[in-house]
Amino acid sequence: MIQVMGSEVRTEILRSLHARGESSTGEIADAVGASESAALRHLKELEGLGLVTGHRRRGVGRAGVRIAWTLNPARVEEVAGQWAQYVLHR
Repeated sequence: MIQVMGSEVRTEILRSLHARGESSTGEIADAVGASESAALRHLKELEGLGLVTGHRRRGVGRAGVRIAWTLNPARVEEVAGQWAQYVLHR
């Protein structure tokens, strides 16, 4: 958890999804100033913790499919609480 949450880019991805709502990998990459491949790597890490979810949507992209990413705000709050407990040794 600490490795995933210790990234400024990942934090900005979460903030962007909160502000914009459902977004494609390309939209997220543009919003945080990263390449699509870098953004996708970060998104997969965030997805591994349940902080974001990728939904396949028909549209432009490889084989006519794109991934629409959404934020899981309840999980963000849960992980933030776990991080605070870790820091405060509770």
